[in-house]
Amino acid sequence: MKQTWERLTKSAESFKTVFEELLEILPESPSIYKRQRKVEKEWHKLKTEINFMDDFVSPTIVSVKVKSPLLDDAGFLATWKLWKDYLIEQHGIHMRSRAELMSLKRLHDIAKGDPREAIFTLEFAMGSNGMYSNFFPVDKEKAGYQKPDAEKTKNGALKISVPQQYKLPRQTTLDEQIEKEEKIHK
Repeated sequence: MKQTWERLTKSAESFKTVFEELLEILPESPSIYKRQRKVEKEWHKLKTEINFMDDFVSPTIVSVKVKSPLLDDAGFLATWKLWKDYLIEQHGIHMRSRAELMSLKRLHDIAKGDPREAIFTLEFAMGSNGMYSNFFPVDKEKAGYQKPDAEKTKNGALKISVPQQYKLPRQTTLDEQIEKEEKIHK
């Protein structure tokens, strides 16, 4: 995209040069002068828009590292990726690093650090017919939330169903590695 943008800006500058050469050979007249000013005004608008877009395509500000204790939870991480895709798809919002960092901080505060609460908050915002591009504290009673019978894993952890494309590669646990080694040595 950056290369395409650079070609576009070079083409705009090339057009400006050719246009200025054309202006130099035109005869002077009130009607030409009036049209020339109109074209120059439109050129200025175009250049302003190009400069504005240039900040998005070629940012001069370096991204910050996005960290949050919530991101350590695999279920939350998958839901967070789903949230960012939802924002792009539903609202055309592409979060940059600082916005993402502050959103995670706010969500951490809303959920009181609990990844399950953070997941609920994001799912509520996404599941409301695509109305919300932001999240907020949810009063579960007013929202009609009923605590589901959560499916638990062997070790008692909550099992969260996440669409396949958002799942992280599975890592074997220490118990599974020990069990595997015991089978090999038998």
